[in-house]
Amino acid sequence: MNFTPERLLRMTPLAALLVIINEACGTMLNPNQIRVKQVTSLGGRATKVRLEAFKPRNKFDKQIYKGEADFTYNRLDVGQVLGFEYAIRTPVPSTTQDILAVISETVGIVFDENDFELEVVANTPYTLKAKPESLRWVGQVELNLNTEVIPLIPLRDILTNTVLDGLHAPSGV
Repeated sequence: MNFTPERLLRMTPLAALLVIINEACGTMLNPNQIRVKQVTSLGGRATKVRLEAFKPRNKFDKQIYKGEADFTYNRLDVGQVLGFEYAIRTPVPSTTQDILAVISETVGIVFDENDFELEVVANTPYTLKAKPESLRWVGQVELNLNTEVIPLIPLRDILTNTVLDGLHAPSGV
């Protein structure tokens, strides 16, 4: 199969890692039967991950693997992937999760809650920092936050027809 980095970023970090391992090793590792036991940095982007097989929860799934195995791969540098001129529209104060949700919605990257240091964001620019145990990311990147408040537009200003087959828009909407 041809899995581009863009397609892999639209998967959970574990699912993407298992796709990479399956392609390289000819295995059939499945996120429903494999868990991460340990992530170890080997310096820079190089990473060693210890995976552990567990018994499937679904009785119809056959257990193919058992035990543990180590794999090495390169994580992505968050500064190279997200280090483009990009203004994230979010109010401040905010949280790391809010910022990641905006990025995910905008470019489609799937983030795991264990990818980044979770913080309250009180100012701009904000430095997004990968956790050492992230499966996908290393490093950090400075993000500019666009904190302009977008004015709310009352629906009555854009919906001029307030009667639709007997339904009436309430006043003040």
